[in-house]
Amino acid sequence: MRKHLFLLLVTLALGQALKAQDKLTVYGAGRFSMHSGGVSGDVYDGLVIGADTLSPDTVSARSEMAGYALFDLGFQFRPNAQTEIKALTRVYSELDGFWGQGINFNFRELYVRGIVKGKVKYRVGDLDLKMSKFTLYNSNGDLGAHDNNATHLYEDIIQYENFFRNNSWRQQGLQTSFKLKLPGNGNRLDVMAFLAKNRQADYFFTPDRLLSGGMLSYEKLGWGKLDYYRTELFEIAETAPFSGQAQRISTQSIAGTLKNPKLGRYVYHFEAGLSNMHYIEFEPEPSTETGAFFQLGLREMAKEKKLHYFANFNYVESQFRSPGAQSRRNNFSAAPTQFSFQGNQENVRQQTVFDVLTDPTAYFRTIDPILGAFNPAYSNVQPYGEATPNRTGLQAGFRMNQDSSWVEKLDAHIWLMSEVNGEGTDKRRSFMRADVSTTLNFAGLLQTDKALLLEAYLKYEQTGRDPIDSELSAIAGIGEIDLSSVFLELTIAKEISDDLFIHAGMYLLQASGNEYMAVRNEFNQITDYTEMDIELTDRTLLAGIKYSLNQNNHLLIQVRNSNITNEQIIGKSYSINQALITYNLFF
Repeated sequence: MRKHLFLLLVTLALGQALKAQDKLTVYGAGRFSMHSGGVSGDVYDGLVIGADTLSPDTVSARSEMAGYALFDLGFQFRPNAQTEIKALTRVYSELDGFWGQGINFNFRELYVRGIVKGKVKYRVGDLDLKMSKFTLYNSNGDLGAHDNNATHLYEDIIQYENFFRNNSWRQQGLQTSFKLKLPGNGNRLDVMAFLAKNRQADYFFTPDRLLSGGMLSYEKLGWGKLDYYRTELFEIAETAPFSGQAQRISTQSIAGTLKNPKLGRYVYHFEAGLSNMHYIEFEPEPSTETGAFFQLGLREMAKEKKLHYFANFNYVESQFRSPGAQSRRNNFSAAPTQFSFQGNQENVRQQTVFDVLTDPTAYFRTIDPILGAFNPAYSNVQPYGEATPNRTGLQAGFRMNQDSSWVEKLDAHIWLMSEVNGEGTDKRRSFMRADVSTTLNFAGLLQTDKALLLEAYLKYEQTGRDPIDSELSAIAGIGEIDLSSVFLELTIAKEISDDLFIHAGMYLLQASGNEYMAVRNEFNQITDYTEMDIELTDRTLLAGIKYSLNQNNHLLIQVRNSNITNEQIIGKSYSINQALITYNLFF
């Protein structure tokens, strides 16, 4: 403890010395969060099921008060005009960590970046990597991005804690890039390459896993771009002497964008690529798999217009593998931070909508070669983003900005898709998804300068598969599918005074039907199917007040009531009532 405090004091003293020379910028964040509440319902109280009696839960906590405080202090050093060093250290304490007990210090971010000879850029340490949606891309969560008055603060915290900024993946390694001017006015070639350590070896059975890749981008001024992307996720067998095995997955694609006023007001784009997955020294060695994809689309180009629309056609084969784009953000196997366990067997409580929207620990932070498990009640059409394998179909939509004095935003999307190949049968699933989101401000209609916002988001998904004849089924026990789900997010916010809002909202997820979930082995091969009978209603009512001291400084006080009815858990239903206080600061 004393060593950590001494190091912090020395760093601050050094920082002041450098700041005096205009070589230092201080940045960081602070947060205080506390929640208090209780749980009740059949899951905890016991009930009669037919001739059986469910014993009351005598193990799990019925009420809970917890929280934490943290402070992130970062320093941006500029030892010279060509070099920048960023280091961020965190002090974290649970609320019951009196007199320094339970306080921990750690480095949260550390990297060096600079430019050599004014031409070649480099970055060493923490990297934020992103390329195309089919090669390296951190897709939004299953319930989308949430920027309304009730959950925007939580969304900021989730993005910050997990380094999800701009849909990038946080890795550690080396990145370099440079630009080349080509003949012709404004023509150029951009080059980017990186090498990152994706997994640490245990020096016995688990080898190091590395992620490498890069991009070549040719831009012709006034016409568009042509891009080449490549990623490699590979293991080094020699780093684990008792393993001797290694896996390699490579993905590459070519993408193009065509835009020129002579061709009209549209931007035309395409991307096509393939993947290769193979194994070294496995006994027996799995077969090498290759897969391909392509996307064609257009979007309206004129930025000054209020209406923007787009359409895409996707085709992604079953064997297409792209860990950098197919790794899931939501982690439904993670234990929720609040009321983590249920039942006398201390079963991990299944995540609810409120957990997904507010808990930073409910997310993956790294790239994984295995297609992760997902909950079809939350998302079933594209659970791995646009690179979801075994999907083909059309996506279209539009966005309207400031159409009138009270319509601030209106978005609508639709997906009409199906499987490329049936899973376990010749019959293929069909998928439909429709999203609508809007922000309305009635201040003008009410002739007041205080905002009155109605923010709404509605997502509907439908999955179906026709009944299966026995002679068409490759695997016994699978059959017809009929699953539908609706997610509704509704918030009303009233501005009381400058930067002070009161709000009330509702989140509702309803899912009903059945689905057959693929069981995959370590080689991503489907080995079996598990049938899920889904009857889920997850409803949260909340109300609160938010005060913004400035754009990056917010205080949020909320109360919420969540009622969950889920046929997949013993006892089926329970409720959570809570009061939450969160103060969040970025500087």
